[in-house]
Amino acid sequence: SREEKMNPEEVEKIVQLRQKAIEFYRGLDGNANPDTALMKQQDTAFMLETVIKSMDHILKEYVKFD
Repeated sequence: SREEKMNPEEVEKIVQLRQKAIEFYRGLDGNANPDTALMKQQDTAFMLETVIKSMDHILKEYVKFD
């Protein structure tokens, strides 16, 4: 089986996606008291949808998702 390798542009896209996820995480309420933090599900859903679509786009040449 042939092993596919990601090109530098794809790696950079994943690094950028990771950074966006970290920024989102750091922006969450409740840093001082996570037990009382609230977040709109709409905001969470939008972030997760963005991450998933971006990852699908980057990985489409290497992985087939059903």
